[in-house]
Formats: sequence, structure tokens, C-alpha cells
Amino acid sequence: MRNSRRLFFVCVITIFATIFKVQSANAGLPDGPFLVWANIGTENKEGVDKIVRNFLSNQSSGDLCDDTANGWIIYTKTRPDGFSDNLLQEALLDNSTVSKKKLKQLIRNFRAPGIKDGLDGVVVFAEKKGKYILSMDANGKIVRSKEIEQTTKERSVTDAFCDALPSIYRR
Repeated sequence: MRNSRRLFFVCVITIFATIFKVQSANAGLPDGPFLVWANIGTENKEGVDKIVRNFLSNQSSGDLCDDTANGWIIYTKTRPDGFSDNLLQEALLDNSTVSKKKLKQLIRNFRAPGIKDGLDGVVVFAEKKGKYILSMDANGKIVRSKEIEQTTKERSVTDAFCDALPSIYRR
């Protein structure tokens, strides 16, 4: 009787410990960030794209811009439908309320394999009274990096990319 009672308690404790361990492993960060990269600038366009792609390919899946990230996805080569240069220009540079609303909806309503709750935002290299990287998140907040002095310098571009990176808003 004593051994069966002891075995019962060991089993119960093992089950609770297993459940707690699984929940704590998944209770951390949400996946992401999920972003679209776009380059609507003209200066060193291919060079800036190459710097960003190389930078991202050297980031681990658990670390992005010295911040903890978990399974991030960034569309760099092909932009999803709807994220046109014209829309990005109007929403982020020309401050069009209608375009901002449309872009925000595109971000929130985007679906793809591995992305079921929308994107976190869009990150854009642009030129208007300077060269910089800016972003718009799923809530419509726009962040602009410091001006990029030289688009040929990797560190300038990657620092600006990280400065403008939007937060993960999907919960």
C-alpha cells in the first residue's frame, strides 16, 4: 500500500513538472518579428539591399539587432502583394492618411505559412530630405532612424535598420 501511494505521488509530481516545463518553454517571446523590407530610395539601391540581406543572413534566428527574437521572418527579395513603392511613398513620406490606413490594414491582415496573425510592420529605406530607414508597425506608429551619411558603409545602414525596427505587437 505504501509503495503504491508513493508511486502515485511520484507520477503526479512528474506529470505536473512535465506540464510546467512545456508551458514555460513556450511562454516566452512570440515568434517574430515578421516584417517586409522595401527600398524606395534611389542612391546605391542594390548596395543597400545587399547590405541588409547580408546583415540579416548573419543574424541568428534567436537574435536580431542585439535583441532577443524568436523565429523572425523578413521578406527581402520579393515583397508581398500590395506593398507597392507608391503606397509606401504616400504613407510614410507624403503622410497620406488614406495610405497609412491602407498600409496598416495590409500589415495586420497579412497571412502566409508561419504567419497567422499578420505582420509586425514594414521597414523601408527612403530618401526625402536625407537618407534614412523608417518603419511602420501594426498599430500605425512610424519610426525613423538617424540619417544615413553613406549608404555604402555597412555599419551605417545596419545601425539605421536596427534603429527603425518595429516592436512585435502580435500577442
